[in-house]
Amino acid sequence: MDRKVVVLGLDGVAYTLLNDLMRKGYMPNLASIMEDGTFTQMQTTIPDISSVAWTSFITGRDPGGHGIFGFTDVCPHSRGVYFTNSTHISRECLWDLIGRAGKRSVIINVPATYPARAINGVLIAGFVATDLKKAVYPRAAYEYLKGIGYRLDVDTGKSRDSMDYLIEDLNITLEKRIETIYHFWESERWDLFIGVLTETDRINHFLWDAWGNKNHPYHRAFIDYYKKIDHFLGTLYDRFLSLSLKHPASFMMISDHGFTKVKGEVYINHWLKEEGLLAGNCLGKIDVKSQAFALDQGRIYINQGKTARTSWELRQELFDRLSQIKEEMPFLKGIFHKEELYHGPLLERAPDLILLPKPGFILKGDLDKDVLLGHSPLAGTHTQDDAFFFVNDKRYFNDLKIYHITPVILEAIGLYNVLERHS
Repeated sequence: MDRKVVVLGLDGVAYTLLNDLMRKGYMPNLASIMEDGTFTQMQTTIPDISSVAWTSFITGRDPGGHGIFGFTDVCPHSRGVYFTNSTHISRECLWDLIGRAGKRSVIINVPATYPARAINGVLIAGFVATDLKKAVYPRAAYEYLKGIGYRLDVDTGKSRDSMDYLIEDLNITLEKRIETIYHFWESERWDLFIGVLTETDRINHFLWDAWGNKNHPYHRAFIDYYKKIDHFLGTLYDRFLSLSLKHPASFMMISDHGFTKVKGEVYINHWLKEEGLLAGNCLGKIDVKSQAFALDQGRIYINQGKTARTSWELRQELFDRLSQIKEEMPFLKGIFHKEELYHGPLLERAPDLILLPKPGFILKGDLDKDVLLGHSPLAGTHTQDDAFFFVNDKRYFNDLKIYHITPVILEAIGLYNVLERHS
């Protein structure tokens, strides 16, 4: 009998947040679902951003294996910077692996899947997606989405100016996302169904400080939004239980990172300039005099330039200098050589050093800042160690990381050895 697997992604939803919302009675449906299986905290990637994390989830590999190190990456030879998308993923995705075994997938709103590739099934790409027609496969799915007024994402630009607009936009976008999930659940034949709600990430970024503050003007709006999501979870799980009466089936939920209150932004390139390691103000063409430069979320690349020192010598010197800062400044939790975090054929393309911030700090790659520390317009930001995973059976996970979930899914669908055969 065919096995079915359902995975629901809640982008940016922290393990600790869900525990608190369930404990206070705001998410009773979720609390009931949790009784059926294992709910555990999970580590995500470093850096803890959606493009890297979700790509690791859908490939079962860390960035050294799939090639996505951030929302922007560096061309190996020119040192120019480009925006990453699905065409830059160098590893097959879950639905590609099972598709060759004749299994069919419905994939809705998974980040880092734009533009949509052809699959055995339906794929609706998620953030960062800009053109609905390019975000959807096949064409018939596009016609349906266009007809219902489907939204790829909320308008975060307008949201910065009006929280009332944000709430309205979040509600409409969530309604369209849920309508789409229900439609394809019923109208398509599938073995693997993955749907992701990115709206949770958006409300957390803008209204994280409203969660625990009852005096916040949007506290009730924040709670009500998660209650809406809880209602959806309960309804979807009921549909899953009906499905499981006919087929062996697994139900999973996952987030790509946790969340916490913003404390400030850190401008790594300002520090590199102060140290005499970076010249110029254009990432598109790094000055040959520069010895190092940084991209967002603490990725530092060695640019050897005309110096006689080797890249390794430069890297070790920079590591030592940053280690001194780590003791003196409040924003660094860890400093890693790329070989400590990444493994696989694309390791050489990885940033040379990767910084892990302490909770609340955002490591930025801006080149035009004349200070080291600044303020963020956001209320909340990502954390690396507070993502979550749920599966509807009792099992124990030790040191769980987001790319460990891929073999769990393959096992549940009856294709446990597929990932290793295509390594």
